Amino acid sequence: MNARLSPLLLALALAGAPLARAADLPPALADTLPDTHEAVAAIDADPGVRRAQGEREAALAR
Repeated sequence: MNARLSPLLLALALAGAPLARAADLPPALADTLPDTHEAVAAIDADPGVRRAQGEREAALAR
C-alpha cells in the first residue's frame, strides 16, 4: 500500500476502521470485507492516519 493516503482515503479509513474492528460485525458485512485485518493494519500503519487519530483524540479530550 502506498505510504501516503489521499485525503479522501484517509477520511474513509478513519470512518471505517472502527467498524472493521467491531467484534459484533454482522456476518453478511464481514463477508464483504475479506481482508479486513490486513486493511486495518495497513491503515493504522500510515503516518497520516496515526497523526489524524492523535489529533482527534486530543480534540475529544478538551
